[in-house]
Amino acid sequence: MTECKTAGEQCIRYRTAAGLECICYPKREFGTKTAALAVKAGGSTLCYTANGRKRELPMGTAHFVEHMAYHKPWGDAFTTFAKQGAYANAFTDGAKTVYYFSCRKHFASNLELLLSFLQDSVFTPQDTQAEKAVIEKEIQMYEDDANWKTYFQMLRGLYPADGAGAPIAGSEASVREIETEHLYRLYWDFYVPQNAVLIVGGDISAQRIFQMAEKLEGCGEKPERIRTFTQEDEHVEQAEVLQMGLRLPVFHMGFRHVAAEAPSLMRQLSMEFAWDILAGISSDFYAEALQNGWLQDTLSYGFVQAEGYAYSFLRGQGVQYEKVSELLLRHLERLQKNGVQEAEFERIRKKRIGQVLRSLGSVNGCVMGQAELSLMGADLTEAFRLCKSMRREMVERVLQNEFTADKMVLSAAR
Repeated sequence: MTECKTAGEQCIRYRTAAGLECICYPKREFGTKTAALAVKAGGSTLCYTANGRKRELPMGTAHFVEHMAYHKPWGDAFTTFAKQGAYANAFTDGAKTVYYFSCRKHFASNLELLLSFLQDSVFTPQDTQAEKAVIEKEIQMYEDDANWKTYFQMLRGLYPADGAGAPIAGSEASVREIETEHLYRLYWDFYVPQNAVLIVGGDISAQRIFQMAEKLEGCGEKPERIRTFTQEDEHVEQAEVLQMGLRLPVFHMGFRHVAAEAPSLMRQLSMEFAWDILAGISSDFYAEALQNGWLQDTLSYGFVQAEGYAYSFLRGQGVQYEKVSELLLRHLERLQKNGVQEAEFERIRKKRIGQVLRSLGSVNGCVMGQAELSLMGADLTEAFRLCKSMRREMVERVLQNEFTADKMVLSAAR
């Protein structure tokens, strides 16, 4: 067990005998308690190696398991959470699936139920067939979401032959291919203590949490799980403009980056600093795009990294999205040539430190913020220390080395 205190906040980490990583943020006198279970399997978990054998799964399998994991031998876990006074939900992204709940009472019972997601979920052929109709309707809703469609079209352009570009929910055709054996294959391979992280925050006893987590049994020798992607020549393919009858076009710009062996918190933070400087609300690029009337709303951006892939993206709205794309590249080139002003860097550094402190000061902020770090082997106290120690030269190296125009894809819908 390791304990760390930063900015007055406490983080306690522990690994059970079965291999489950536990991270607790005790917060005395807070009424709400929150817990999350992050499983390292997501939408890109399509082709991988487990115990020396290659596995291939249809698109959308991890998301399908997220839906089905609430099915227990004794009934529906989602209903039980509600009866025990908890708000429960889950989500799947490209690299992980996260189950979580918040409650004021019956925390121990709800935590025991959450931990059972690594043990006794049941997938029957009848339930599998019934759930297909639910997921197909969900996919049909995404078809009307321009942000969703341009995002995944961007990913397919960045990774034309890799699972990294697969839609998280799959397609209607791929969902029809999913059978009970596919669900059990992913569940048995990935839903084990060695491949999960438990995160808890609130007025709780860390020792009690660790005792409950120790009840989970391992699966013997730790299995090998290496996701494989067809790296090919790392080329990208430009996307066509989607015709959706929009009043205001939506666009995503994406950059493909070199994939590291494992996700890194330092890389995550330095990329976020770089995007703040390049395209944040105080950036020269954003000011010029607004002044020219090329943007209609604030921009959002982010960096995503996992085993086998790394990319960053910018999302916005505006008729002149091609001019916005050209303008971004010009400002990127300027920063690569001239560097970053120290005053601007310091402003961004203070902003990022403040964001981490806000997460640390909230129960839900701690747990859900930590869930986003679950693939990096890091915690929020480390994020605070790294933000404080970040230097302008580090961000300049990211801008110079991580971004190239030939690895950029523009995806738009009109």
